[in-house]
Amino acid sequence: MRTAWAEAGRAGAPEIRVLATRKPTPDLLAEWADCGVAEAIWGLPDAPADDVRSYLARHAERLGIGRS
Repeated sequence: MRTAWAEAGRAGAPEIRVLATRKPTPDLLAEWADCGVAEAIWGLPDAPADDVRSYLARHAERLGIGRS
């Protein structure tokens, strides 16, 4: 995408966003970052608030971005 952007003579760089369809992992996020992805978006479960918080906490822990 960056190559096509530059070849089209556009200024700056594209802002690449990904709608994720699989569980996030540090390796996946690193791979996307290397490709220029600026933002990754995941859906949340249709569940009670406590379940959603638990879901988010598990992903944060796996990614190493949990609360300190």
